[in-house]
Amino acid sequence: MPGDFGTVGEWCHALDARAYGLLISAIGVGGLAGALLTSVVNRLVGMRWALFLDLVGTFVMMIVPAVLPVPWAVGAAALVGGMGGTLWTVNSRVIAQTVVPGHLLGRYGAASRLLGWGALPVAAGLAGLLAELVGVRMTFAVFAGTTALLFVPFLRAVTDRELAAATSAGGSDADHASTGTDPEI
Repeated sequence: MPGDFGTVGEWCHALDARAYGLLISAIGVGGLAGALLTSVVNRLVGMRWALFLDLVGTFVMMIVPAVLPVPWAVGAAALVGGMGGTLWTVNSRVIAQTVVPGHLLGRYGAASRLLGWGALPVAAGLAGLLAELVGVRMTFAVFAGTTALLFVPFLRAVTDRELAAATSAGGSDADHASTGTDPEI
């Protein structure tokens, strides 16, 4: 139904400012936990599976409001999603700083931010339009499904062998950028 915000909107509007703030802060707490635990998670499951955990966390963060739209469950899902996001960010930056030559890191970072941050308002607009057309719960379900569609391509493309080759490219300019030496001199 167009404009139907379902029970997600109902309980969201019913929360007082403090409860809503706690709910929204769950993603930040998850991000902090992810930052503190990235090296532990990488040691326990490996970088590939740590990256995959972000996809799982994003899926959980999207599917829970669609199927169990209650504040405690949505907050727990946001915490899991926030943790996964940080696992992805830390590990993807390690890969980039190993693979991208030091003299191109600035350009790479700028392009990465342009695409990543630039897509946010577009995605927010599309999500808002979709929510108006089919409702908030269905919108969360659509984005959960979209996230799930990434599982197989990720597992096929991001292998332990590829990651090992990428992260062991020890002769990249990134190493020299941190030491102040130039490999071309």
